[in-house]
Amino acid sequence: MNFIQNLQNILIDLDSNKQIRYFLITASIAGSISLGLIFYGRNKANKAIQEMRTLNTMRIKAKELLEKNIIVEQKKQEVESILRKDNSFKIKEFFDQILRETNLQEKSTKEPEIGSAKNLNNGYNEIKLEASFSDITMQDITELIMLLEKNPRIFTKDLVMSRNKSNPKSLDMTITIATLQSNNS
Repeated sequence: MNFIQNLQNILIDLDSNKQIRYFLITASIAGSISLGLIFYGRNKANKAIQEMRTLNTMRIKAKELLEKNIIVEQKKQEVESILRKDNSFKIKEFFDQILRETNLQEKSTKEPEIGSAKNLNNGYNEIKLEASFSDITMQDITELIMLLEKNPRIFTKDLVMSRNKSNPKSLDMTITIATLQSNNS
């Protein structure tokens, strides 16, 4: 309390020009401190907001990865279930049977070839079969693909069609199909 009274006495004893000068100096110092605190607070708030945005982006990416992982795990379970159902599946025998059903053996330009098993580094080997046909119709191709797609063990890897040179109304085709086999088999 004595400090405040002493300060009042000093200010009363000063002339009005000095009072105004001291008031302006005090106000400038207080204003500078206030502006400094506001700038510091805003800077910290902006950094916190940026960090929250970064964390939110990372959270969204993590959520997407987890969702994709769930889908991958479901697909992996489906594949394992399909593989367990028929351990003795032979892609060549299956394809030969399809050719007999569609009567495409005589249009085959070469014996269907089985490639070597390719390790996919995920617990599975991929076995490919390539076949070529000449002078076939779009209906033949559609029927063949529909029969192949009915079997969940088979998937089409590649299909190349071109117009037959001797008969422009028909097509030549090379198809590559594949199946998975567990590395444990």
